[in-house]
Amino acid sequence: MVISEKKLEKLEHSKVRMTATVPMADVKSVYDEMMADYVKSVRIDGFRKGHVPPSVLERKFGDSLRLEAMSRVLEKAVDAALADAEEKPLAYEAPALEGEPEFALDKDFSFSVTYDVFPHFELPSTEGIELEVPGVEVSEEDLAQELERIRERNAIVVEKTGEAALGDIVTVAYSELTEDGREVAGSKREDFTFELGKGLNLYKFDEEVVGMKAGDSKIFPKTYPGDFEYKDLAGKTVKEIAELEQVRELGRGVFLRKVVRGGHEMPVNWGLKLDRGDRLFILGAKRDVERVVSKVGYVDRATEQTDMVFVGFGILLGGLFGTLVLTVGGIPITLSTSGGSLIAGLIFGYLRSVHPTFGRVPEPVHWFLTSVGLTAFVAVVGISSGPGFVEGFQQLGAKLFIAGIIATSVPMILGVYIARYVFKFHPGIVLGVCAGARTTTAAIGQITETAKSQVPALGYTVPYAIGNTLLIIWGIVIVMLMT
Repeated sequence: MVISEKKLEKLEHSKVRMTATVPMADVKSVYDEMMADYVKSVRIDGFRKGHVPPSVLERKFGDSLRLEAMSRVLEKAVDAALADAEEKPLAYEAPALEGEPEFALDKDFSFSVTYDVFPHFELPSTEGIELEVPGVEVSEEDLAQELERIRERNAIVVEKTGEAALGDIVTVAYSELTEDGREVAGSKREDFTFELGKGLNLYKFDEEVVGMKAGDSKIFPKTYPGDFEYKDLAGKTVKEIAELEQVRELGRGVFLRKVVRGGHEMPVNWGLKLDRGDRLFILGAKRDVERVVSKVGYVDRATEQTDMVFVGFGILLGGLFGTLVLTVGGIPITLSTSGGSLIAGLIFGYLRSVHPTFGRVPEPVHWFLTSVGLTAFVAVVGISSGPGFVEGFQQLGAKLFIAGIIATSVPMILGVYIARYVFKFHPGIVLGVCAGARTTTAAIGQITETAKSQVPALGYTVPYAIGNTLLIIWGIVIVMLMT
């Protein structure tokens, strides 16, 4: 919007008056745009939706339409006029319109607004001014108390099946009794809830309720001192009955720090679904952590020791299984010791994910076995296949090299387009799938770092497991074919 004239005037108390003029053409343009919107949506008897003539709207709602048009013009004009202003309004207070400006479609529109700005002042010199900064020391006790207050504020209330204890939240029904056991009129209360130990009840029977369970009732005498806060009970011994209806405790929650799946951190959000074998890193009080663990899984504390019995037994069974030879049509077929160990690893890995109480392998050892072990296997395959590769390269020349480039790049390029446009995967997940298919941990690390998100890791884990499996199996097959 064009502002044909603009004038700024400084007022008292850090106020500014801005007077601006909007050309008639812009006023008419805003009005026509508004009318076009109404014509499309308004419903009036005798006309179809979207076919009401503007002249009918003007006759029926003329004043209201002009008032709304003026409001739209003012909003756009104020924004345009303040765009290049040196002193802009304070963020917490909008400019105020002065008076009632005349608004017409056949002439320019002028208006004035006032608004507050930051005051102007010169900062005096601070030389020679001495300040005394009080020393503050935060002790471990202060820190513990503050942490406890934070936990109290964020606590959740959970049902308790055991005996009531100080700090529990109880719901009771109680009344005062006469000497012969009859209820004193007007003393009965039901569904009264309070926290034990804080004395938040008329008769102060917190200690008498401690030890009771939900559903228990108890009759007891209660003697009150002469200076008791309620004069009707001061210096008296009163017989009371209390029935414990419900016991609850402050079940302070735990904090979920991160979720790790297949060695890679998952993005923690409302859409994340936990899978069997996921590792949850939770933080909280010991009893709260144990309470959560008993409901969701097993404790898997960090360790520096490898369960060598588990690892060795798996390798032994896999090796024995791999030595078996099946002859089909005179052709011996075997998985070999490496293939058998792979199958055993898959089975033992599944058992570990279902019951993670055994077979612990620290992350550094896992990395060593995965990276160095796989690298050594590929190296052995390369050494064994080296003479045949050199002979083939000498016979085929650059054709073999070009074929290798095509064989490795074309599937990845096609995979990106298929995942994105056929399966409609998120672009971040597509990249994670490609990194997993290539079994390239460095690639997923670079992708998540560049994206500043763990979303690509969602698509990494399954292709990574399948890729590693096929890499070893087809490595065995190729070696068998070449020998």
